[in-house]
Amino acid sequence: MIAPDWYPSREKLRQFAVIALFGFGLMGLVARFKFGLEVTPYIVWTIGGLTFLLGLISPTSVLPVYVALMGITIPIGWFVSH
Repeated sequence: MIAPDWYPSREKLRQFAVIALFGFGLMGLVARFKFGLEVTPYIVWTIGGLTFLLGLISPTSVLPVYVALMGITIPIGWFVSH
């Protein structure tokens, strides 16, 4: 299993912020067009946009979002690999 990086560098957090913009954007599109939700895509897009802007201005400010998503995806990856 790959060890998670709980204390990423500022550069890695900036990369995460850029990826989050596209990731949250895609999730918003799926929520809108696949599930027909009206309000949820705007909430998801706002989270992605704020994560992106904060990540460019102050990369350490997106650390809680990074850690939360790591905490969610690590058990999923463990379950799928087993």
